[in-house]
Amino acid sequence: MKDFVKYLGKIVDSELSWKHHIELMCHKINKSIEIITKMRHYIPRHILMKLYHALIKPYNLLVLPKCALRLIYFAKPTDR
Repeated sequence: MKDFVKYLGKIVDSELSWKHHIELMCHKINKSIEIITKMRHYIPRHILMKLYHALIKPYNLLVLPKCALRLIYFAKPTDR
């Protein structure tokens, strides 16, 4: 038996926690970051930015989108 349900695009569990929903979003963002990481050496930055805006930015998380932008610009983790 599942301990959560997907309703209107959001995943809610019996305790009304966002844990499962956030885990799913992080998984999707990580997959998109993998795609950008593999493609950043072969396609122009403006296309990478379009991918970022399409695949990552809509999730409105803070840490993972910044990671994706650092990859696109070949920046170090300490760069702002």
